[in-house]
Amino acid sequence: MKREVPLRKQLEAQLETLEQRLVRLEDHQRNRHDRGPTLDSDDHAIELENEEVVEALIPKTMDEITLLRRALTRLDALLPGESITCDRCDKPIDPRRLALVPETRFCARCA
Repeated sequence: MKREVPLRKQLEAQLETLEQRLVRLEDHQRNRHDRGPTLDSDDHAIELENEEVVEALIPKTMDEITLLRRALTRLDALLPGESITCDRCDKPIDPRRLALVPETRFCARCA
């Protein structure tokens, strides 16, 4: 039987993974100038495509990091035994939903 990981630990693990990804992406971007020019046109096209992907992933990763940090801040504001509640119906939001969509302010029913 699969054991549930507490929400805080799950969000912290996701945050760590994203922060590591961001470091790798930024390193890749910084080091692209250190790599010499590619003479082969096919390789050059692939390099350009890779650079476009990296450029798109950096802001997306940064946004995801921000959302996870906000979710952790919301968890920190709770008293022991409290749950994050839906802004619409004021019922607790399922921790599995929060793990999937940490920035959510609504339960699955109200979303």
